[in-house]
Amino acid sequence: MAVEHQRPPPVKPQELSRNLTRIVSGVGKDENNTTIDNIPFHETGLWGATTALLWRTSETPSKDSNTGKELDGAHRPGDRFGGFVNSNGTNFIVQDLAPGAEVPMHRSNSIDYIIMIKGEVISTGPGEKEEFHIKEGDILVRKANTHGYQNPGPGWARYAVVILDAEPVVVGGEVVPETLPNFDSSTA
Repeated sequence: MAVEHQRPPPVKPQELSRNLTRIVSGVGKDENNTTIDNIPFHETGLWGATTALLWRTSETPSKDSNTGKELDGAHRPGDRFGGFVNSNGTNFIVQDLAPGAEVPMHRSNSIDYIIMIKGEVISTGPGEKEEFHIKEGDILVRKANTHGYQNPGPGWARYAVVILDAEPVVVGGEVVPETLPNFDSSTA
């Protein structure tokens, strides 16, 4: 009987271990209304990957012009793709990846705007020519294609992602299905 070896959880460097400061500015009873709070990172179920949900809308165009704890977009549930995609809406997240960590291949019906904040990741795809590096300061527009990410190291990577729901992709008259990541492939 084979013994499965689990990697010990990675330790974030000090500069990435604190909560994110989120500033939400909107219109309130007394005109402009601003709230400032701290948003923690949560484990994703993937080794070395943590995510902070900053905001989510339930429709576009959004009717989300007010602020206040009762209207906090980070507390709205996502309804597709493990909560990362919200039907007819948007998600705004920040994700950290440890050196050697990866997000397995997946595809969602969404347009993703990715801003690389720190470090770099390798974007992977099903074909050989679909691998490229996203480095600090780079911006990627991801249009519903199959992809994954790997952090080649040596340091941690941090990127922000705005995820917008999109119509299903149709190729040759056939709807291309969404594919969830295989969480088992990156946990060993």
